[in-house]
Amino acid sequence: MPATTESAAYELVSALLSSQFEVDPASVAPDASLEDLGLDSLGAVELLDILQERTNVPLETDTADLAMTVAELAARITEPEPA
Repeated sequence: MPATTESAAYELVSALLSSQFEVDPASVAPDASLEDLGLDSLGAVELLDILQERTNVPLETDTADLAMTVAELAARITEPEPA
């Protein structure tokens, strides 16, 4: 089921970071980058793959950016990609 609000998307990203990547939930913040949270480029691609699978929202995994913040990632899930 797709995350329909940015809040729901943020919660999904936070939960996945904690459960799949062993990120301390206390360190997950809207302005924390994927790199700040300890992900490497392979982890970022894996996270995008999981999110795409869970939300049915197409995410370009080849553009995985370690500087992307949790809030930016949540926004990518809720806002359509430009055509």
